[in-house]
Amino acid sequence: FYLAISVLQKGSKSGFWESAVLIAAAVFGTLATPFGTLIYRSIFWDLVGKNTWLAIAEYQPIPVYFPLNFLYVLSGVVLIYLVRKHLRRDDEIVWFFLGAILFGLGLIAANLSVFWCLMLVFLVSRYLDLKLVMPKEWLARIPIISSTICAILVLILAFSVSWLESINLEARLRRDGYPIEAVRFLKEAGYGENLFNSYHWGGYLDWQVPGARVFIDGKMTGWKRPGGNYILADYLAITKGNCEVAQR
Repeated sequence: FYLAISVLQKGSKSGFWESAVLIAAAVFGTLATPFGTLIYRSIFWDLVGKNTWLAIAEYQPIPVYFPLNFLYVLSGVVLIYLVRKHLRRDDEIVWFFLGAILFGLGLIAANLSVFWCLMLVFLVSRYLDLKLVMPKEWLARIPIISSTICAILVLILAFSVSWLESINLEARLRRDGYPIEAVRFLKEAGYGENLFNSYHWGGYLDWQVPGARVFIDGKMTGWKRPGGNYILADYLAITKGNCEVAQR
């Protein structure tokens, strides 16, 4: 996006071939996988499948989630402020235009907002003039120092707790609600054919029981069965009590 916008904005051949080579290399990098061009077909069906947009939380537009929608609006206000204050040079136009595109993606699907978050960090650190002036009086410094220490301690403690909980992997998986005992039973009993499973356990079952024929996992949001029906649509039908799919 940046390279293409930059070339179009300059309106000349300056840097055209370098940009073209980089764009071609980026596209080739997406094809240098075991999936080849199938990765684009999968992305396309993920985007156009209505069940994906209606049933998967991360594909919902971010405005439906409170208080994330409020924070998202505030970040948009920051973008507008930066544009009004710093949009002077030609090279800045590209960054702000790209920022606006990435901001709009979050309005389409929540999982795309991560790109805007990364861009916002860049724009704020590059263009927002934040100056922390420490007061000369010791008492006036206490709130700033204490709040900074508390924020650092929160980050350290949160990381430490998560790390300690993950030392014993099975205990961590059990704490996160994964079906440890059920999977152990499946292995011991030799079950795995025609397995109907919860959507958010599909990847765990793929990992723990490689030979099992899971009904659905996180990669199947846009996949279709022979005949045209979405796997996700079948899964939703069964969870709503329509067992015709399960009987087949």
